[in-house]
Amino acid sequence: MLSLEVNEIALDLPKEFSLTLNLKSPMFNDIGDYSFPFKIPSTDRNRSILGWKHRIESARDQYEFYNGSLLFNGSVIFSGQIRIKEANLQFYEGALYVQNGSFNYKIKEAYLDEQALGEMHWRGEDQALAYYNDLHNYSYPDVDFQMPSCMNVDYFDPPTTDAELIWYNYTRQNGYLTLHTTLGARTLLVPMFYLRFVIKKVISLIGYSVVDDFFSQGNDLSTLVIYNSFSVNELYWTIKDLYYQVHMPHVKIGKFFLDVQKFFNCTFLVNDHLKIVRIVGNQDRLKSLPYIEFSDNILALSNQISDQVMGIKLSMTPDNGDKVYEDLTAAEADFFDNLKASVPTYADLPGRPIANLFDLRYVISENKWYQFGTSGANTWLQVSPSEFLYINFMYGQPLENSKTEIGICMVCPQDEFCGRVGNLGTDYAKIMPKLAFASLRESLQHPLVMSCSPYSNDLRLIWYGTNGLFNKFHKDWLDWSFNSRKFVQITKQMSYMQLKDIDFGSKYRINGVNYLLSEIQVTLNMDSLKPAVIKAYSCL
Repeated sequence: MLSLEVNEIALDLPKEFSLTLNLKSPMFNDIGDYSFPFKIPSTDRNRSILGWKHRIESARDQYEFYNGSLLFNGSVIFSGQIRIKEANLQFYEGALYVQNGSFNYKIKEAYLDEQALGEMHWRGEDQALAYYNDLHNYSYPDVDFQMPSCMNVDYFDPPTTDAELIWYNYTRQNGYLTLHTTLGARTLLVPMFYLRFVIKKVISLIGYSVVDDFFSQGNDLSTLVIYNSFSVNELYWTIKDLYYQVHMPHVKIGKFFLDVQKFFNCTFLVNDHLKIVRIVGNQDRLKSLPYIEFSDNILALSNQISDQVMGIKLSMTPDNGDKVYEDLTAAEADFFDNLKASVPTYADLPGRPIANLFDLRYVISENKWYQFGTSGANTWLQVSPSEFLYINFMYGQPLENSKTEIGICMVCPQDEFCGRVGNLGTDYAKIMPKLAFASLRESLQHPLVMSCSPYSNDLRLIWYGTNGLFNKFHKDWLDWSFNSRKFVQITKQMSYMQLKDIDFGSKYRINGVNYLLSEIQVTLNMDSLKPAVIKAYSCL
């Protein structure tokens, strides 16, 4: 039996009452706000529960919201806020807004640097410094942050002449941080917080728990930190009082979480009823062996053949305030200035005088890129776009509308050992979110130094390379998306328990074929469920 409750009191519903649910997987869809419009009779019970909204002379707030729940056979399907939009003697019309109580609604407008992420206090600077120096012996989850070394020759304006001030968290030959440089200036001490800590802490502040099946896999992802440039060792800011949120980028949590998912091709699967956020890798879902049998009561299945997607452009958003990124952006602009239209085959590549020096073209039949005049040769030679691109990555034959914008970038590499940034110290509140690994690495000067770098032992936060982001997290997923998956529409008579237990992170098997579900649309009547229309993608 379908029921609609306000403050745990059931409303009178007509026999013909129904609601249509449209559930979407965050792996394939942008998840907005759920709302369910309804129309109920203007009975005495409904008028009383909903505050006599039809009375013009009523002094009650006509815009008020009520706590509401949609239930089926006594079990809650959705909870949220109810608001009445039209009221008269015949009917009350309104909507149940699920988003007001949902995880995605709560993070949508909240800023990361305004959250009470934590704080630490010491009796004096020496005690604080001793704690900072001991951090390199630990990692997440034993500590919340690290003090990795990172190069920045642009921190001061005008530039400093003190060689120890072109580094965050500079360590001397003994491997220890100090409060002052050899020349007597205060050093730059910049705590950088673990990404896993920040994600888990923010989610817990909202009242949810985390099941991390992605970032917890392997040691490399656990060493990721969020870069910032706020030094605690300033005259006006003593290092004995550490406030975590000061070291966060000024970005909305909803956007930050969405960009993290795009960067690593992972998904935050939210269960608002159980208050759980499960983090999964999208490629891992393709390779996972378990499946849920879903073949019963299939009424229809059809293959929906859409236009083929031939390629994609993955694009990090560069930090415009970082002078190192200025150079990268300028270099990549040269690449795109030389980009010309794709051709069907190698034989279709034009020669002189149509071809100009350094022209770049994609050959569709070969799935390869060619450049004209490379190394002085008056011909087309195969190249890889990754040789030119750090911020952007071209795969296949991307169209303009197949571009994926990601509002996160990496700390640029100085060398294989450490990273380099170019932010002014006074611009610490304007920095684009940047990620790096904080790990002990060897250098010529020190046997082991805690370094802030886009490189780890088995992963690189740049697109190209065997251990790059594309090969590690995107390639198999995109190959499947472009070449092998089939988009099907399924009509199925679902039970309430099947609907209630839908897991968009699991595979479903129908007639021997595995699918990842994209959307489910189903109408609930007072005593039954109409056949559901399911959109899904075939997979291994």
